[in-house]
This record gives sequence, structure tokens and C-alpha cells, in this order.
Amino acid sequence: MKSNLKCLFYLPVMLCLSYFMLFGCSSDGTDSQPADLVITNAQIFTSNPKQSNANTIAIKGERIAYVGSLEGAAHYIGTGTEIVDAKGRLITPGFVDNHCHVLWIGGMAYLMPPNLFQCTTMSEILTVVEERALNNPDLPIIGGIGWRMNQLPNGPRKEILDAVVSDRPVMLMSYSGQAGWLNSKAIALMTQRNPEAFARLSPVRDPETGEYTGECKRYHVINILNYFSWEELGSTVEEGIMASITAILEEALSYGVTTMHDVQIYPEYVPLLLKFRDRGGLDNVRVRGAYFVGPERLDDEGQLTSDLNEWKAIGERENSPHLRFGQSLKFYIDGTLDNRTSFLLEPYSDDPTNYGAPEWTQEEFDR
Repeated sequence: MKSNLKCLFYLPVMLCLSYFMLFGCSSDGTDSQPADLVITNAQIFTSNPKQSNANTIAIKGERIAYVGSLEGAAHYIGTGTEIVDAKGRLITPGFVDNHCHVLWIGGMAYLMPPNLFQCTTMSEILTVVEERALNNPDLPIIGGIGWRMNQLPNGPRKEILDAVVSDRPVMLMSYSGQAGWLNSKAIALMTQRNPEAFARLSPVRDPETGEYTGECKRYHVINILNYFSWEELGSTVEEGIMASITAILEEALSYGVTTMHDVQIYPEYVPLLLKFRDRGGLDNVRVRGAYFVGPERLDDEGQLTSDLNEWKAIGERENSPHLRFGQSLKFYIDGTLDNRTSFLLEPYSDDPTNYGAPEWTQEEFDR
């Protein structure tokens, strides 16, 4: 509770409680049990049209015990009650982010950091990639997120990355998350270890040689765990992933975001998330995970049905106030404009033959 209340002192002040004023709130002063905390002299946004104005809130345990005027809070103030003067600042419910990637991309940022967003040229991108490789000799891959198509005059070619890192796989995601850029080492590893998963990334082939160019059109479905086992990644990477999740959740809390819906969770990732939860990593937030389903899963409807039943069963076994599985799915409908994978009603202005393409046909989506 106290760690959530650190948010109170940010501007605007945020009281980080996700069920704030929605359940368990009493404003008639009938509860004579002293509260643990009473905050007064606040501007309280109640989300309740029947009680739109309030300046005092009392908290007992992990529940809101009272919202109303200072006079009505007398029953909740005892010798052990901490009283805080908000000095006219704002208290709101915790914000809910209903589409984010705090667990998956937030964790994988340990391997694929968002270190390319500030780059403006290809030269800057290559410098960042090279420095990451030099400074992290033990990482199994050299990753990064944030490059843009217009920074690469001839497109994302493997030879460009090979020139700066050739001894380890380089796997870079564009700023939109849709396009991928790989070096030769990454292509070799991915095609050898899991060619089916690699094909789902829509890798581009050179029309003359037939070789992979290093560009992927649908890189948003990249799953590192398709190519590496947890045993291979090792405890150092596992700890790094959990530390990365911690950092992004703490940043969210600093802005008053207390509840999040991570919309792309893979089953292979669930054991680490449960371990992270059991360590207390989610004690100050609430997170729901959505199971990602690609159209290729319809090739074996029996297996898909079994996997979806297991997803629901994981939720029934593991759901808690701070982590929920088994209740939502994620589909991608199309891509993004930067690499011409958005599905448009009119053709691209620079390519009158290209409308993009949906990831699902209407028949597949109906199924």
C-alpha cells in the first residue's frame, strides 16, 4: 500500500488504487474502525456522479473505507491513523492502459532495448548496434527497437548489419513493431531452428538470387522463445528480463497507471511471469495478459481448441488480483503504413498496385 501511495506526491497527484471509489466505499461515517490513512484537503475525482465532490478519503488495509468531507471522516481517525494534507492536489483512480506490452516487450527489452528511436540516420543505428555488441559480449543476440524505413535508402539489408556484427545474431524491430531487420547470423539460426516460425515473419527474398534479404514484413509476431530455450538463455538473461519488467512497471506507476492489459502473451513466457508474480513483482499493479493467436493456428483446429482450453485453465489455476490469464485473445488484422502492410481501401500513393493485405481472410476470421 505504501509503495502505491508514493504516487500521491507526483503532479498531478495520483492515488494508485485500481478499484478506487468503485467498490467498498462508504461515505456515511458508520464504520467506527479507525483507518490506517486519511488524506484531507484534496480534490478527489470520484467517478461517481452522485458524489462528485469530495475532499477527504480514508483507507483501511487495501480498501477505500470512506470518501467525503473532512467532518464525515471523524469516525475513521484514531490514535494510529496517519493523516496527510494533500494541500489541494488531485487524487484520481489509477489509470488503466487497455493495450500495452509491459510484460512481453517490457521484459524482452533486456534483449531488444528501445535504443534506436533517437537515431536519425543509418550511421547512428549501426553505431548503437555495434556498441551494444561490444559492451555485451555474453548476450545471445544483439537486439534493438526503433529504426525507421526512411533511414535505410536501400532497405533493411542483412549485409549492412553483417558489416558491424557478424559473430552473433542481430535482430532489430522497427519503430512500428511491424518490420524486422536481421543479419546473416540471425537468418541462419532462425531458419535452422524453427523454419515455420521464421516463415510467419514474412521474410523477403531477393527476386534475382532467391536469398533472404534480411527484411521481414510481419516481424510483430517475433517470439525469441521460438529459437532459444530458457535453459539456453540462462539465469542471467532470465533475471535481466524480470528486472526489465520491473523497470517498466515502476515507470507506469510513476504516471499513475496501475492496471494494464498486455495484449500479446505467448504460452512459453507464462512460467517466467508466474515466477515474477510469486516474487512480488506485480504486488503494486494489476495486469491482464491476452493470448496471441495467428491465422496459421487454423491449420490444426483441434490443437488450437486444446491450446485455448489450456489458456482458460491456466487462468482458473493462477488468476489472482494482480495477474489474470485465460480471459482474452489477441488477433492482428493487418500491418502498418511504414512497410506497406496496412490493408487499405485505396492503393498506396507510390504503388497503385498495392492495397496491402489483411492477415486473416474473412472466412478465417469468421471461423
